[in-house]
Amino acid sequence: MTVLSIVKRELNSYFTSFIIYVVLAVFLIISGYFFYTNLVMYVLFAGSGVSIDLWEYMFNDISYMLLLLLPLVTMRLFAEEKKLGTIELLFTCPLRDADILFGKYLASLLVLALMLFLTALYPLLFARIHFLDVPILLTGYAGLFLLGACFLACGILISSLTENQIVAALTTVGLLIVFWFIDRNEGSAGEYAARILQNVSLSRHFFDFTVGVIDTRNLMYFITVSCACLLLTLISLQSRMWQGVSLKHAGLKTLGRFGSIAIIIAALITINVPGNAYHKQFDLTPDKRFTLSEQALEVLASVRDPVNISVFGKKEQRRAIEDLLERMRDNCPHMTHTYIDVDKNLAQAEVLKGTNEKAGMVEYQGHREYVVSLSEEELLKTIYFLTRGQEKGAWFTTGHGEKDLASTGKDGFSDVASALQSDNFTVTQGVFDGTQGISASTRIIIIAGPEHDFSAAALAAIGNYFEQGGRVLLLIDPVPLPHLRAFLERYNVEIGYDIVVDTDNRLPDMDELTPIIHINREHPISSDLRAAVLFPHACSVQVGTHPAAGFTWEILGQSGRRSWAERDFASAYNKTAQYQDGIDLRGPVQVGVMVKKVPDKKNTTQEGRMVVLGNSRFAVNEYVNILGNKDFILSITNWLAEEKAVISARPVPQGYQSAPLHSLTEAEGRLVFWSCVVIEPFLIFCMGFGVILWRRYAC
Repeated sequence: MTVLSIVKRELNSYFTSFIIYVVLAVFLIISGYFFYTNLVMYVLFAGSGVSIDLWEYMFNDISYMLLLLLPLVTMRLFAEEKKLGTIELLFTCPLRDADILFGKYLASLLVLALMLFLTALYPLLFARIHFLDVPILLTGYAGLFLLGACFLACGILISSLTENQIVAALTTVGLLIVFWFIDRNEGSAGEYAARILQNVSLSRHFFDFTVGVIDTRNLMYFITVSCACLLLTLISLQSRMWQGVSLKHAGLKTLGRFGSIAIIIAALITINVPGNAYHKQFDLTPDKRFTLSEQALEVLASVRDPVNISVFGKKEQRRAIEDLLERMRDNCPHMTHTYIDVDKNLAQAEVLKGTNEKAGMVEYQGHREYVVSLSEEELLKTIYFLTRGQEKGAWFTTGHGEKDLASTGKDGFSDVASALQSDNFTVTQGVFDGTQGISASTRIIIIAGPEHDFSAAALAAIGNYFEQGGRVLLLIDPVPLPHLRAFLERYNVEIGYDIVVDTDNRLPDMDELTPIIHINREHPISSDLRAAVLFPHACSVQVGTHPAAGFTWEILGQSGRRSWAERDFASAYNKTAQYQDGIDLRGPVQVGVMVKKVPDKKNTTQEGRMVVLGNSRFAVNEYVNILGNKDFILSITNWLAEEKAVISARPVPQGYQSAPLHSLTEAEGRLVFWSCVVIEPFLIFCMGFGVILWRRYAC
């Protein structure tokens, strides 16, 4: 008898029993339903700005099913043999205990492989309707197999310790649940204990596989845990030979048994400790989103003093955020981070961030800078800025009827000034006529709601500043400004002397001259905004039809489809305005444009950036705290204040389709549901029923 004979014996025992078909059918019904609902959710959230990874959700759902069902596969391997007495016959065969154990384990692995193979229907159906990321898919399945192998090894160990199959199954499920959720409340255990809990957590080591990343630490963890469980099982099997010996020899045997266990645990720790310190990560995602860019590595390598990042997040965000921070810390030994769960430590979070709706804070050499989002790009830009000790100066022009920073009235800008100062901007205000120079610390020139036109000298100075890499923000209201309008036409931006009217897309207590604006969610300025933006009494700002070489344009915001730009102000204000074809501008009306001046390759200056919005009232004290208005103005100023694109966008590989699935037809939905939830499990159930009938009537 060989190991192969044990494998055949176990597989025959599995597939001539109705229970394995029930396990497979239940597994496929629930997994198929999860796939269908995840696919529907993926489609519903497509393009909404909410990040939904279909396969990450799917692999996590399957892992829960494996945790609950695989103990049913292993519960009988030794427990049933002990109960029926057949284990004694098995031990009398010309096989070593290790051969018996390996044969049973290999048979259970083949059952696991079959379970995962049956779920291959899901990506096959998905590939018919959308682009499929094969590397991520293969990585996820590899993670599921390693995780399942670990579950099976643990189940075999428990099965070898009891004669009751139910006890074996329930004990295995309980043990796996403990090690799956062991790191969920690690914040209450202290920093050192929390790190230990994270290192022994099954779910934490499985997470990287679900997103397309293979880390040698995770490979080593699953392999060593599986091997340790199998070795402990082997010791459990060999303990039968200690029965009937003298007390003295039994004591020596027991001592040797526990010594072996101690050696195994010590070896496990010895292997994993250096493995955690010196590890290799393979990012198989097509866009390499879990690999730091070369520019990011340069920024982190330049840090010479301690940098601490405080994160204000929720419990469910912790894993993904800490994985990013860990990748950064691996390349920056001076970096530390603190995760503050806002659900448990709200008071501490409010003390650090005040009333600012920020996601985190970076501290360096006594200076601190808040970040809106915890993306790689945002964090590294902030570190880049702090380590160079540069000031962020925002200069508001005066002398042309602009908004007053000191005014606390409804039309004042005091709330914006306070918000910018909280973001470490140095805010100043002064008359600008073009004769004086612009301070080197000035990162942005802000022209907020001028009521009078600029001189030719002032506009020439602003244009020269912009084209030399300066940053300009213009908030224009519907007032006649012919010089400023002509100045912007040089950069292919057209300001309309009109007012936007929208009868549909507005708040219930607002009039039709205060529309909600649709923001371009693809631009870095607004990609992290969570609320809509309100533009009261806005004018049109459009990309023109005469583009100039060396400049690029992008629309930042526009009104609704049933809106228009009204040129008859009297009818607009007395609410009698009607759209007039050929006179008014039909919606959607552009109300925000971004212009970039591409730097000359021979010149070292950074790119110039100019944002033109057809509204300044959205940022006055009366409206700035409504919806996402404050976040919008702060996002614009922070984007303009960037010295340069420290972390550039990752190049998209040729042939890679990153666009989400925007629609799922009724026929496609029915195909997925019936195939995954009904037909495939039903066929497995019918096979099991057929086996029972065959055994009853044919044998």
